[in-house]
Amino acid sequence: MADRVWGLIVMKLLDRAFLFAGSFLFRLSSGGTQRRANRPQRALRGPLRLDTLEPRLLFSVTPIGLAQEVAPPQGAEISADTAMFADGSFVTAYLKAGEIYVTHFDVNKRPAPFGTAPSQLQLTTNGSSGTVDSTISIATASERSYILGYAFRSNSPYDQFSGIENQIRLVKVDLDAFTGQHQVGGLVAYGTDVAVGGVQVDMDAAGNSVVMWREQYSSNSSSDYDLKFIQFNSSLQVTSGSTPAIVAGAFTSGNEESGEVGMSADGSRLVFAWKVGSTPYMTLYDNTLATPQVITSRVSPKTLFGSDDNTAEVDVAIDADGDSMVTWLDTRGTNTLMSRQLSRTGMFTNQ
Repeated sequence: MADRVWGLIVMKLLDRAFLFAGSFLFRLSSGGTQRRANRPQRALRGPLRLDTLEPRLLFSVTPIGLAQEVAPPQGAEISADTAMFADGSFVTAYLKAGEIYVTHFDVNKRPAPFGTAPSQLQLTTNGSSGTVDSTISIATASERSYILGYAFRSNSPYDQFSGIENQIRLVKVDLDAFTGQHQVGGLVAYGTDVAVGGVQVDMDAAGNSVVMWREQYSSNSSSDYDLKFIQFNSSLQVTSGSTPAIVAGAFTSGNEESGEVGMSADGSRLVFAWKVGSTPYMTLYDNTLATPQVITSRVSPKTLFGSDDNTAEVDVAIDADGDSMVTWLDTRGTNTLMSRQLSRTGMFTNQ
């Protein structure tokens, strides 16, 4: 009998416990958590001291959607390059069937007319007259214009544009003043009788531009290439005092490759990055004078990390203040992406 009484008492206690827990969970789900969320957030600072903290978003990542087609699946589109405007709209260039096309995208990533320019343009009409190099480069300015650079090899040494077989060409498009006459085929910025390629371009906020390319050292040398560059104003005229020049430090024996160029938003700094064999290099210019002045030449960012890496690719970017960041792929063992910052004064940071 006593055992039965104790059993009933235990069951009643359990019933009360479950009722209390259910009531508590109901209150919590129906407003308790909300009331807690509205309370000031506090954190301990020393023994028994509480300070109110402001709600603050430290980091946020917003998905931008799935990958989408840039060009219709007709033919083989290769060698794409993309540049973005300050408002988030962007333009993508690509090579298809030997011709260069560009597509304009609005801030919602949809092909759309830009100003008076249509959503898609064909920037070359070479036909069978010659061949476009597989590397094309595009850059934008804040004034809603962009420039595209590429190398072209004519099938005739007496090409219709300049009479020179190997050429560096530029095409500039002003989106808000587009009339349909955008120099199809482009301006011949430079011509030579030796092989050229690997064109890279960049622009400042005012629409001035710089173009860099690889050039064979001589017609008798199949493996030695130098890096050269030239600058243009916003009207695509050669900048006063600017002539095709070899990038300082990029003319020694060996094959300079994977060249990249950056121009600061105010045009005051030019930075070049490239590799020779397994070593990446950088050269920085002060571009405020009539003729660019070298700040630092042929410095290698990899010295901080040792000398036994094997560099596969090099890229560089520069901010509005003229500080630049170089990135390279170290292929020792597993591929590792390395980077280092170069200040506008030509000093490497330790990061």
